[in-house]
Amino acid sequence: MQQGTVKGFWADGWVSSNLSANIKLEKSISSIQIFGYVPEFCLTNQVSIHANSFTDTFDVSNTGGFQISLPVSFEQGEEITISIKSQESISGKAAGINEDTREVAFLLIQLRLD
Repeated sequence: MQQGTVKGFWADGWVSSNLSANIKLEKSISSIQIFGYVPEFCLTNQVSIHANSFTDTFDVSNTGGFQISLPVSFEQGEEITISIKSQESISGKAAGINEDTREVAFLLIQLRLD
């Protein structure tokens, strides 16, 4: 269950270079999975996922969809902070494709806690 606001995420699915969310777990989990999409105008990127003391960095390319998974170990009822940091971001305006000035790294399709 989300606790408070999610920072660095827009309702249309775009993620900035720094996303942060506090979550109280309704069940025990052993992985955090991110499903996303990097359009061609975005840059190939390194994405780091942090969940309390668990962390890993992944390379994602701008060739479409991606899935990354962070192994974790959390129990039901624990409160965790998930942060996703992207090394690169760009606005649609800077890429010359539209007038959107938001600095974005990728589209978040799904964040799954299993």
